[in-house]
Amino acid sequence: MFNPKSAIHFHKRQLLYILVGLLLLLGFTTKLAQAHAAVIRAEPIDGEALTTPPRELRLWFSEPILPQFSQVQLVDADDNVVANVQMQTQLADSGALVATLPELEPGVYTVMWRVLSDIDGHVSQGFTVFSLGHEMMPSQGAAHHRESTQATLPLAIEAALRWSNYLLLACLIGALALAVFVLAPTDSQLAAQSAQLQQRLYGRTLGWSAACAAGAFVVGLGLLRWQAASFQPLNGTGTGWWQQVQPMLLQTQWGRLWLARQALLLFLSGGLWLLSRPSSAARPSWQKLLVFGRAIDLMIVQALAGHATSDSHFWLLALTSTTLHLLAAGIWIGGLITLAVVVLPAHTRDKATAPQWQPFRWRAFSLLAALSVGLLFATGFYNMGRQVASADALLDTPYGQLLLGKIGLVLLIGLCGIGNALWLHPRLVASLRRWLGRPARRQPAQGRLQPTRLFAVEVILGVLLLGIIGLLTATAPPRDVAYTIDPAQIQPALTQRVDNLLITLAVSPNQLGQNMINVRAVNPAQPLSSEITLVYVQLHPAAENIEPVKLPADKLSNAEFQVIGYHLTQAGPWQIAVVAERYGKPDAIATFQWVVPPAGELQPVRISKAALAPLANRLALGFLMMLTVLMAVIRWSLPRQSRQATPAHDAAGAGRPAPAMPTAQKAAHS
Repeated sequence: MFNPKSAIHFHKRQLLYILVGLLLLLGFTTKLAQAHAAVIRAEPIDGEALTTPPRELRLWFSEPILPQFSQVQLVDADDNVVANVQMQTQLADSGALVATLPELEPGVYTVMWRVLSDIDGHVSQGFTVFSLGHEMMPSQGAAHHRESTQATLPLAIEAALRWSNYLLLACLIGALALAVFVLAPTDSQLAAQSAQLQQRLYGRTLGWSAACAAGAFVVGLGLLRWQAASFQPLNGTGTGWWQQVQPMLLQTQWGRLWLARQALLLFLSGGLWLLSRPSSAARPSWQKLLVFGRAIDLMIVQALAGHATSDSHFWLLALTSTTLHLLAAGIWIGGLITLAVVVLPAHTRDKATAPQWQPFRWRAFSLLAALSVGLLFATGFYNMGRQVASADALLDTPYGQLLLGKIGLVLLIGLCGIGNALWLHPRLVASLRRWLGRPARRQPAQGRLQPTRLFAVEVILGVLLLGIIGLLTATAPPRDVAYTIDPAQIQPALTQRVDNLLITLAVSPNQLGQNMINVRAVNPAQPLSSEITLVYVQLHPAAENIEPVKLPADKLSNAEFQVIGYHLTQAGPWQIAVVAERYGKPDAIATFQWVVPPAGELQPVRISKAALAPLANRLALGFLMMLTVLMAVIRWSLPRQSRQATPAHDAAGAGRPAPAMPTAQKAAHS
């Protein structure tokens, strides 16, 4: 039979595993110096050699940023900061961060930028390089700053704070889930002493939840202190701590969400503490619902503070998925920790004084765990499709590698949970053996790993899983378009035949910024004919739902046409339509799928650079279907129990309801 005492008895070696795992996670964060808001376009272009001095610097970012909390420095080849670079406090109409530049001498310049994201409150930093008056030398300017920009943020401290935050929030949610769905009702106990013990256990569970809420509030103060330390260089060193924190709290989305989070945690800690007192047993249900419901609000605020709303497409669905993901992780992992810390020790200590005391409904716990695991996988795959661009991005980036590690841990924890479920529910084992065509056994066979040790391993891996979740939220998701572009897609020219015309499109140098779009339209049967009167080009980014830009082409000859300008403004796939107007004939339209490469060298394809979202969505739907089937199997395999069912009945598979509590005992217990 399941032994609660041995289930919570962690050996020194197991505690060492927890500490070593956490140290490895925190040590790995020193390599994760990635920003959340990245430059997707710059003028001057990164690596561009200019012939005339620029008057302005413009930077476009992958996330909304706050210009009043941003900083741009221009550094020359001798590491001297160029004076009189004026930042504009408002974004341009196009969403660019603008800085006015002084008159520049010929040389190589590095643009050092540091901005505050309005989505998740992360301070992002990086650089671009351009030259004026001569060719670019890669060793000049930027090389010195690459290491300095990657060693500024104390990510190990941030990861520890985020891990503590998710651990405490998970325990808060898990304790509430146990109290509401898993702990047996007080009035179902057979004796007055058992009812008193059950009421005391219920109060301790809510008290543990209140303590976790208070601890999360303290961790929130630490997160604010860390954020202020990261924010300090943006406002200079002459301002006080409150002068730095006040605009962050009042003028940023992160600050407003932080205030809402702290207010909810204060309300939860106070409300749960009041409900945990013995005198709260007679409180009406609406008061409990008022307090418990704020835990869901807390998860919504936590989801808003992450990457859920960083993309405007389907943001409500993404927010719902992230909230369910956090709730599922909290119910499952937090429930296991609460079971190990609160429920099982109380049962071990007091069961001798009340042999008839049945505090726990294992069947309800099994159903709740199965539901949480299914939701965790379904919402996790959906979120992965939104945050990871491709399979190559999953393998080649720290975020993707952490995500793979998280999936592996969830699978291991799920296997441990299945082992514990089979040990606790022999009838489920008997159903599986009948389905496999094997003879039934009264008790499940025990393997080398005892179920109590499986429970300990499950809790340890759950704690490490929350650490990985904290690291993921502190790491930039690989959504850059570079992870979706195969170098073989970059073509110097494309040709299509439309009616009797051969239309060829070529873009030179095919990079962000100024390009020459060359069009050749010729009738092979009459190469010297001049039937084409006008050619214009329509440019449209394939990933955006905007009106295409229509540009008339200059005629160089009967068959040659050209457009010059700064029209290809972002990397990735473009749809370029060439329209040729002809005498007495309908327009000839050739549509080309063109790819503009990002700055830098593209990596070759390892597995696939196809978009990961369609596959992730299918996996999410598949896990939802599997979850439905699994819940039906569990409900069919396990015996139905009344409210008086005991854990012993649950473990033995007996479905006989216990007798009702006598009226005298009820009166004495109440």
